[in-house]
Amino acid sequence: MNAFAQRDAFDRITEDDAFQASELLLACIFNDNALLDECGLEPEDFAEGVHQTAFREAIDLRRNGQHVNSVSLKPFMPKLVKSERCGDVTPAKYLSNLMILGADPMGPP
Repeated sequence: MNAFAQRDAFDRITEDDAFQASELLLACIFNDNALLDECGLEPEDFAEGVHQTAFREAIDLRRNGQHVNSVSLKPFMPKLVKSERCGDVTPAKYLSNLMILGADPMGPP
């Protein structure tokens, strides 16, 4: 029996997994802004444009000494967040959902 063949079945990260990880990271950053200083990521590390925008603006806000949350990011977000996974939602709703997720990252999906 080949150990690598068995392990391959568990190592496949899907696009949905990456999307959820991006959401969870942003949600945790909203809850604890110090994570921005520690994560070592760049906006280009995110696959979704909306996550790139949110992360880029979060970095700028943090550099300027402002708190990063759904309210402070909303002006920088597109008028409608378009995602194949979530459908079209307003930035306020999308960012609010991330804030809620950040408050309890291990809660229900």
